[in-house]
Amino acid sequence: MATPLRIIIIIMLILIFLFIVAVFVVGQLLVSFSLKRHGYLADRFWQFESDDINTLEKGSPRYIIETNYQEAMEQRNEWLETAPSEALYMTSRDGLKLVGHIFPAKEPTHNWLVLVHGFRDIPVNILNYATEYVKRGYNIFYMEHRAHGDSEGRYIGMAYPEHYDLLDWLDIICKRDPEASIVLHGHSMGASTIMMACGETGFPSNVVCAIADCGFSSVKDEFKFNLKRMFHLPAFPFLYAANLVSIIETGLNFNDGDVIPYIKKSHTPTLFIHGDSDVFVPTDMVYKLYDAASCEKQLYVSIGAAHVDSRYIDPELYYSKVFDFIDKYRIPSHLSQIQE
Repeated sequence: MATPLRIIIIIMLILIFLFIVAVFVVGQLLVSFSLKRHGYLADRFWQFESDDINTLEKGSPRYIIETNYQEAMEQRNEWLETAPSEALYMTSRDGLKLVGHIFPAKEPTHNWLVLVHGFRDIPVNILNYATEYVKRGYNIFYMEHRAHGDSEGRYIGMAYPEHYDLLDWLDIICKRDPEASIVLHGHSMGASTIMMACGETGFPSNVVCAIADCGFSSVKDEFKFNLKRMFHLPAFPFLYAANLVSIIETGLNFNDGDVIPYIKKSHTPTLFIHGDSDVFVPTDMVYKLYDAASCEKQLYVSIGAAHVDSRYIDPELYYSKVFDFIDKYRIPSHLSQIQE
C-alpha cells in the first residue's frame, strides 16, 4: 500500500510532467504562429488589412499614414503597368528555389537598388519604396524571401538564413553587372537581413550603403517582447521551449538571430530608421543597433510613426534623409552610365 508521501511524490511528478508537456505544446504553437508559412494559427492571425480612411480622424497620424500609403500603392501600380521586368531564380544553400525580380532603368546605369521586404509581407509591397529611386534612374531588384510569395520554404528564418540568401542574390547581381553600385533598402525583418549580411566576411564592395528601416536587434529579444505584449507570457520557460521546438522542426536557433555581432563587424555605411511609436519592433532596438555599429552611420527616428510607417508619415522628410545619406556614398550618376 502506497504511503501518503509516495502518493504526494507521484502526484508531483505527474503535475511536473503535465506542466512540461503544456510548456512544449505552447512552444509548438508559438513556432507555428510565428515561423510556419501556412497553418491554422498563421493563416488566421497574419492577415494585414489597411485602415478604412473614412473612419480615421483627418489630420491624425493614422489618417496621414493611410493617405500616403494609398498614394504610394497607386504610384507603384501605375509604374508596374508599363515597367519591363525579368524574373530571376536561384537555389538557396539549403536547397530552396527562390525568386527575385529585376526592373531595369529606362537609361542604362550601374546604379542598383536592392529591396528586402519584411516579416510575412506580400513581397511586391516593398516596391512602394522603389518609385522615388525609379525617378532617379536606378535599376530595381527585389527578392521574395523564403516562405513568402513564389519562393519555396515552409518556415520563415527571421533574417538568419535570409541573410545568406541576400548574399547570394548580391553575387548574382555583381556577376551580371561587375560595376554595379548597390544601395540596400529594407524594412523590419528585411532591415535585419541586410544588417546581418553586411557583417559577413567577403561582403561585396559593390554595396555602397544600406538603409535599415525598423530592424530588430535580435530574434530572441523580438520574440521575448512580443510574447509578453501579445500573449502576456514570460520568456521562461515558454520562449526556451519554443526555441527547442524551432531547432528541431525548422533548424532555426533563436540565438543565431542576434544582429548586434554582425553590425559590429559591418563596414557598410548605414542609415538607421525607426518610428518612435513602434510597438512591434520596440524603438529602443534601433539605439542598440546604432550604438553597436562600427560603420559610418546616421540615425533618423520618425516622430509619430509606428512599425514601418516612417516612409508614410512624412514621405518628403523620409526621402530627403535617405537620398542625402546615399549621395555621400554612391557613384555619381554621370560616372555610372554604361558606355554604349
